[in-house]
Amino acid sequence: MAARAALLILLAVLLFSGVVRGNAAGSCSSMSFPSNRVYAACSDLPRLSSSLHWTYEGGKGFGSLSFAFVAPPPSQSGWVSWAINPSGGGMIGCQALIAFRQPDGAMGVKTYNVTGYGPVSEGPIAYETSDLAAEFTGGAMRMFGKVKLPEGTTVVKQVWQVGAEVVDGVPQKHDFKPENLESMGTVDLLSGGISGAGSSASRNKNTHGILCAVSWGVLLPLGQIFARYLKTFKSADPAWFYLHISCQMLGYVIGVVGWATGLVLGNKSKGIVHTNHRNIGITLFTFCTLQVFALFLRPNKDHKYRLYWNIYHHSIGYSVIILSIVNIFKGMDILAVEQKWRTGYIVAICILGGVALILEIITWTIVLKRKSGKPKERPTFHLDIKWFDGLPNESITCFQDFKTTFLRHFASSRKYQKTDHCLFALKQGFTEPLRSYIKGLNQVAQDVSSATSEILMSVFSHRLVEGEFFRDLIQDPVKKFDEMLVKAASYINV
Repeated sequence: MAARAALLILLAVLLFSGVVRGNAAGSCSSMSFPSNRVYAACSDLPRLSSSLHWTYEGGKGFGSLSFAFVAPPPSQSGWVSWAINPSGGGMIGCQALIAFRQPDGAMGVKTYNVTGYGPVSEGPIAYETSDLAAEFTGGAMRMFGKVKLPEGTTVVKQVWQVGAEVVDGVPQKHDFKPENLESMGTVDLLSGGISGAGSSASRNKNTHGILCAVSWGVLLPLGQIFARYLKTFKSADPAWFYLHISCQMLGYVIGVVGWATGLVLGNKSKGIVHTNHRNIGITLFTFCTLQVFALFLRPNKDHKYRLYWNIYHHSIGYSVIILSIVNIFKGMDILAVEQKWRTGYIVAICILGGVALILEIITWTIVLKRKSGKPKERPTFHLDIKWFDGLPNESITCFQDFKTTFLRHFASSRKYQKTDHCLFALKQGFTEPLRSYIKGLNQVAQDVSSATSEILMSVFSHRLVEGEFFRDLIQDPVKKFDEMLVKAASYINV
């Protein structure tokens, strides 16, 4: 009994999973069309909640493609389009079929050869068409028709689109949301395989956004926080400078890669121009490049132009932060990102801002504390008055006493220029070693600017004690004082 119950449960689970799998496989297979329109293949397209149904029959010299395209327009007065682009994967060159409500109120299909960006004009296309028709039911427009393709065509590049408005029988421009910009790809008419070109473009846009958000929006502000607040702490010098440079250079390199990715995306999206986002991005790249070059032109701290360099450096730096944050939010609007990504970046900015606010308070507290704790300097005179503090108590009773004491101190402490007479006052003692006598003579001679070699020789020889060295000088006199010192050295070393 238990085994039978388990078997029934298993069959129910398998049946339910099969139903779910069948529904997940695609809703296009459950659609039915009027006038006995039946198609051999169908595929749910990856964008704009649309689907394509078709039957392809090869013939001699050509192939016949019967199709039905289904998509919900943004409004009841809007339009839907399906096109084949034989020359590329974008909008230019599309041989388009556009269905919308005609001026008489009936649904109809018109052909358009899209040759540029801007208003489209009805006209013949490169493929022969027939049995074109359209209907509006269940909130979706359905477009039917037959297209004659060149012989051997099995894969076509398709572009599909929806728009919200038709004015005077002319479809107006569509939205530029990611879904609209990525509604293109290829369809294999034999195997039924569908590929979307939008995945690569979407990946590139996401890469561009992430690179710019990390570089301009996180690393550069973080580097400026290091520079402004860490250098207040003496122990962080020069670590703050290397942290600042590392964040700024890494942010610049990543930012340039993101900026280049944006240029590539712009070139691939001709006719789609986000002017403000582009201009701010170019300004950011220019400012950051100037900052990098300014690093090599930074004057020394004591240079007279350092103040002006600091003003320039700080002004450009804070401008970059403000422009970065503004442009990142503009980029999010363009990509139409989910609210969680926008919230995440706001949280990151708030965290950085909160850290900066706390560090700002700490910095000013430290600066003010240092200023208040620094002792006030007493006014000083150029005249040293320590001698006055050392005078005995009550030694000055009147101004005359002060004058006399001051002049006596000034006269005794004044340095006078020594003359040659100071040298002739020297004399070697009877027991004084020759080395000591020469050393004393040299010390006095350094303060006598007028002492020449002849004077030094005369002083040295005439004030020398009679001895073996004295007799040697008498017997073998020298002509220069340096030679006399050399001869004296030989007696000193004996």
